[in-house]
Amino acid sequence: MSIRVRLVVCASFLVAMGLVLSGGGRALAAPWFPDSNLPPATGQYLIPGPIMYPAVGVIAKDAVCDAFSPTFPPPGGGASQVNAFNGMLREWVSIDFGATWFPLTASVQYQVRITDAGPVGLANVYNTEMLAMDLSGGTLPPGVLVRESPTLASTGRTLITPDSGGYRIDSFFDVFFELTFDGGQTWIPAQQSSQMFLVPEPSACSLLALAVASLLARRRQR
Repeated sequence: MSIRVRLVVCASFLVAMGLVLSGGGRALAAPWFPDSNLPPATGQYLIPGPIMYPAVGVIAKDAVCDAFSPTFPPPGGGASQVNAFNGMLREWVSIDFGATWFPLTASVQYQVRITDAGPVGLANVYNTEMLAMDLSGGTLPPGVLVRESPTLASTGRTLITPDSGGYRIDSFFDVFFELTFDGGQTWIPAQQSSQMFLVPEPSACSLLALAVASLLARRRQR
């Protein structure tokens, strides 16, 4: 990343923090999408990280999950549904405790349970759980795979609010990741869960600012 881009990112970060901490209205608004399908076809989930596996010296950070296909209308009437879809992930990885970093891409297969929890004000609330998030292929080395834990619940929440001919969608997950080097014979859990936040497809310089704004806004609501 060039010095100029780093300066733009830092500036965006500081602006976002200032708006959030000062209660700056639209800075806290959920991202707008033309339809209510989940996951939004033009959305991205950010995992700022770090995702740490201290037992083996592996750290992942700045993950971007996107290119979701297919997408699905949310359930209604208190119903629950499981959506299976594909996507891509890009992130930076270190295998030496953060001394050096390299970019990594992988294909992702998802399964997400979505349950209609009813309205709250103008929004409709959905309880969600990441049932599967399997990374494979791309630039992952042979035998290396990443998955969502099959034993720990990776839960989240989604709010969908009609707005200006489309919808505001606020969505996050707390995901427990596991890593294998031997094709799945043994799995290494991450040190702790990692939060994924939904954002629209932004310019690269604003990714960090959006992630920080979303995180701080959610903490203010707790």
